[in-house]
Amino acid sequence: MSSAKKIGVGVVGVAVVIIAVGYLLPAQTKVERSVEVQAPVQTVYHLVNNLQENEKWSPWKDQDPTVKMTYSAQVEGVGASFSWDGEKMKTGSMTITDAKENESIVVAVDFGSMGKSQLSWAFEGTENGTKVTWSFVSDNGRNPIKRYMGALVAKKMIGKAFDHGLENLKRVSEENVAATH
Repeated sequence: MSSAKKIGVGVVGVAVVIIAVGYLLPAQTKVERSVEVQAPVQTVYHLVNNLQENEKWSPWKDQDPTVKMTYSAQVEGVGASFSWDGEKMKTGSMTITDAKENESIVVAVDFGSMGKSQLSWAFEGTENGTKVTWSFVSDNGRNPIKRYMGALVAKKMIGKAFDHGLENLKRVSEENVAATH
């Protein structure tokens, strides 16, 4: 067998292995982060449930200062939504699909050509305030490239953004409490 054929067989072999491994990666990308906030559940819940309040703590605006938000007439609770358009963030939309007052919020996210995902929030009263858990779930289907992206890229990027956003939410919530005392 010639050197060129050996190289060709080797390249095909590597490609088959890469694709096969892609199918073995999880079909869903899941990210979850939590923080404890020294503020009442109602304070923290309001900052998440009211989409216009999100601008005070959301990590996304820091990632793309050009992003423009357009809000629906309803900005709070089930049915509230907004869309965005920015240079880095591109276009997309978020809609609150479920909300249990001071307990949980579920948001459908449409990233346009990048697909759809779900965000959820859980709020739990603690001795010192509120434990907030922010979760992300995205279905990668049978696409091995999306599975690689989810496992290797999205998880790190989203996790970092969630950590930053939760730090901001903690700060803003605690500042709101301090301002009312």
